[in-house]
Amino acid sequence: MALTVGTITHKSAKALQMNNVVFTTLDLDASYPSGGYDCDAVLNVVDKLPNYEILHIEVMSDGSYTFGYDHVNNKLLVFDAATGAEIADTTNLAAVTGLQATIFCQ
Repeated sequence: MALTVGTITHKSAKALQMNNVVFTTLDLDASYPSGGYDCDAVLNVVDKLPNYEILHIEVMSDGSYTFGYDHVNNKLLVFDAATGAEIADTTNLAAVTGLQATIFCQ
């Protein structure tokens, strides 16, 4: 139950009152966790983004799925693009790879 994170690049975004905008790619896995992917765990924030708080995550839709970020619980949610409903627990998303993601940090 984890995402695979690609190469992370940092870009400054001082005009937006944020310290970093992070660009990366995400590969989903074979068992979607109920309530979404835990962003601290999957992004290894302590290692890759030390001393930063995630403010928001934008993930480009692949046409079949859309994505949302739950800031309160720090979770990346996956929704069925056709129905808008969150996908079911344990859904196999292993074929969903190379998603372009932008992470806004402070």
